[in-house]
Amino acid sequence: MEFKNHIKKHKGSYLVILLWLIITLPNLSKPFHIDDTFHLEAAQHIINNPTHPMSGEINSSGETKPIHQFNQPPLFFYCISATIYCFGPRELPLHLMLSLFTFLSLYFFRKILLLKKIKEVNFALLVFALCPALILNQNLMVDVPLLSMVLASVFFFLKQDKTYKNILFSILFLSTALLIKYSALPVLAAFVIYIIVNKNYKHLLFLSIPVFTLALWSIWNYAEYGGIHLLSRSHSSFDFNNIAVFLSCIGAVFFVLIFNKNKNNLIYISTLTGAFLSIYILSLIQFITIETTDLLMNIVFLVNGLIILVRLFYTHLRSNDKWNDLSFILLICISLFIILFAPFIATRHILLIIPFILILTFQHTTNLQLKSKIAFALITSLISSSLVIDDWKYANYYKTEAQSIPTEYNGKIWTIGHWGWQWYSRQNGMKVYDLENSMVKNGDLLIFPGDIAKQPFDENIKIELLEKRFSIEKPLLLISGRKHASFYNSFINRPPWTFSRQPFDTIYVYKVQ
Repeated sequence: MEFKNHIKKHKGSYLVILLWLIITLPNLSKPFHIDDTFHLEAAQHIINNPTHPMSGEINSSGETKPIHQFNQPPLFFYCISATIYCFGPRELPLHLMLSLFTFLSLYFFRKILLLKKIKEVNFALLVFALCPALILNQNLMVDVPLLSMVLASVFFFLKQDKTYKNILFSILFLSTALLIKYSALPVLAAFVIYIIVNKNYKHLLFLSIPVFTLALWSIWNYAEYGGIHLLSRSHSSFDFNNIAVFLSCIGAVFFVLIFNKNKNNLIYISTLTGAFLSIYILSLIQFITIETTDLLMNIVFLVNGLIILVRLFYTHLRSNDKWNDLSFILLICISLFIILFAPFIATRHILLIIPFILILTFQHTTNLQLKSKIAFALITSLISSSLVIDDWKYANYYKTEAQSIPTEYNGKIWTIGHWGWQWYSRQNGMKVYDLENSMVKNGDLLIFPGDIAKQPFDENIKIELLEKRFSIEKPLLLISGRKHASFYNSFINRPPWTFSRQPFDTIYVYKVQ
C-alpha cells in the first residue's frame, strides 16, 4: 500500500523521466549533424583559449571567419568544451550532456502546467515530449538548452513570492539564456510588459540584471576583439514569406487537440490524417512530382498552423485574462521576434513558442475524451518516430561516407561542404577547402556532397569527375526532413518535412587536372 501511494504521489515525476528516456535514447548514438560542427569547433577553440571565446576562426558559412562574426554567444560552447576536455569529442558523452537540458525542459514545463492549474497536465506533457521539433532538435545545438533556461525562468517568474527569491532565480535563468542565444531577448520584453500590465513596477529593478549581464558581456567583447557582438551581428531584412514559413513550421510539428468538443477534434485529426495519406499515396505511385508534393505539404502545414493560431487567439481574446496572461504575451513577443529578425525560419526557432501554445491551448480546452487522445498519440508518434529514424540515417550517411572514402583513394583529399560532413571528413584526414587559403595541386582529389551548404570553389581550377556515390537507403515510409536539411532550414518552397523518393544525397569525387 505504501509503495502504491508513493507511485501515485510521484507519478508525474516518473512520467517526466520516462518521456525523457524515450525521446533522448535514440539521440545518444546519433552522428553529429547540421550546426553541430560549428559548435564543436568553437568549443575546441575555447579549450585552448578560454578567455578569448570569440577570436577563433571557423569555416562554416562559405569562408573562414572569426567566431564573433557568427550569431551565437558562447555559453553553451563552454559546456561542450568541458565535456570534450573530460571525455573527448565523442557522440555519446556530448549527447548525454545535451540530454540534461532536455530533461530540464520537460521538468520545468510540467512545473508550469501545475502552477497554471492545467487539468490535462500529463497529456499536455506528452504532447510536448512527442513534438518533432523537440525530439529532432536535440542535436548539439543551442535551441534545447535555450528552451530549458527560458522555461525555468518563466516558472520562477510565475511563482513570485514576497521574499523576491523566485523573481531573482527567474532573472538569473533568463540571464543565462541570453548568453546561450540572443533569442531570449523577447522573453525579457515580455517580462517588462507583464510587469507594467500588472503594475508591479518594483520588479522592474530585477530586470536590470540581464541588462547588466549583456553589458558585461559587451565589455568582454570589446576587450577581446574591439567590437560588441550583440550589436555587430548580421540582420536579415523582413520578408513577407517569413509569415508563411512561420505558420508552416508550426503546422508541420504541431498536431494538438484544440477543440472542446470531442467530435470536432476527431474531425480535425481525421482531416489532417486524410490529407497526409492522400499526398503520400499520390507521391508513392509517382502520380505527382516531387515539387508538387512539397507544395501540397506546405499548404497543409500552413493551413494547419493558421487554424491553430487563429483558434487559439480567438479563444483567448474572449477570456477575461486576455492581456494579463504571461504565456500569451510570451507567444506574441517571441513570434514577432522570429518573424522580424530571424535570418531564416525553421522548426528549431519555433520550438521556443511551442510550450506557450500548449499552455494556452490546454487552458481553454477541457473534457478531452480518450479516443481523441489516442488518435493524436498515434499520428504524432508515427510522424515523429519516422522523422527521427530518417534524420539519424541522414546524419549517419555523411559519417560513413567520410570514413570510407579515404580508404578507397590515395593522395591529398580536399573536401567542400559544411554540417556533419565537414566534421567527419576532417576527422578522417581530409582537408577543408578554403577559397582564399587552400593550395590545390594537380592530382589532388576534391570531394563534396551535392545537397549541402558549401563554401565557394575557384572556377579556374580544372577538375575531372571520377565517381558519383549514391546512397541506397530510402527514408522510412518516405517521410523525410532532409531536402537540403529542410527540417533545420525551411523556406516557402521547401516544407519542414515531406514525402520523398530521393536518396539521402549524392557525393561527387573529382580529380584536379
